[in-house]
Amino acid sequence: MAASAPKTETDLLSDPHYTTVWDAKRQADLIVFLNGVSEAIVNQSAENASTSMSEDVHKSLQHAKLMDAAMAVSGYNARTNRFPDDFVTKMNRYLSSVAAMPGEGTWAPARPGAPSKDFAALAYVLHPDDPEYLREFIAARKGGRSDGRIKASASVHT
Repeated sequence: MAASAPKTETDLLSDPHYTTVWDAKRQADLIVFLNGVSEAIVNQSAENASTSMSEDVHKSLQHAKLMDAAMAVSGYNARTNRFPDDFVTKMNRYLSSVAAMPGEGTWAPARPGAPSKDFAALAYVLHPDDPEYLREFIAARKGGRSDGRIKASASVHT
């Protein structure tokens, strides 16, 4: 985790990049953020999940100034086995708003020149008893990201 990354939920809530990423006008940045959190929790090493991220997600998070927020959320999960309450509330609101989209709004097949969208693992980890998110997680693994970097781990209930 970056040295300046927030370590507690209170610190996360004081991070302006985190608090504004949920604004509708930052939809593209929100997708980058959710991709990053999803990759980090699936590929999590105990100390530094960012080293397990795909290069495109890593660069996108840095460009959007969301690396610290993504690492804070995934690090909080690694330390507590849960997510910050504010993140869960906002993520559930977002998932509800995109539920009618293909892939439950959590992933889309990779397209050349388009930013990736795959946070199906994150949705499934948040809702392990929801069969729709499990199906989308599996579908995303089969037809989503093609770089092979996301893999099942003990933190994902498969």
